[in-house]
Amino acid sequence: MEEVVTSSNEVIQAISWLLSSGWTFLQSVTVPGLGFSFATLLVGLFLANLGLRFLGMILGTTFGHEDIAKAEDSGILKRKDKTGKIGF
Repeated sequence: MEEVVTSSNEVIQAISWLLSSGWTFLQSVTVPGLGFSFATLLVGLFLANLGLRFLGMILGTTFGHEDIAKAEDSGILKRKDKTGKIGF
């Protein structure tokens, strides 16, 4: 049985091609009704998330699972059903 030997350069080229093709596809497809591409949407969501994290670091506040648990314990949030969806 022959062994297939691939160099790390070929693997890197394959990954690069896959990522660039995917990014090109996301740039070509527009979000219906909004007029901008999915790539723009993903970059915007990433930057918004990053900005909110930095703002939380600057202000010294965070929001996470612990805050949701505290809100449930205090009665502010209640679970709707057994699926774990949270409601007000």
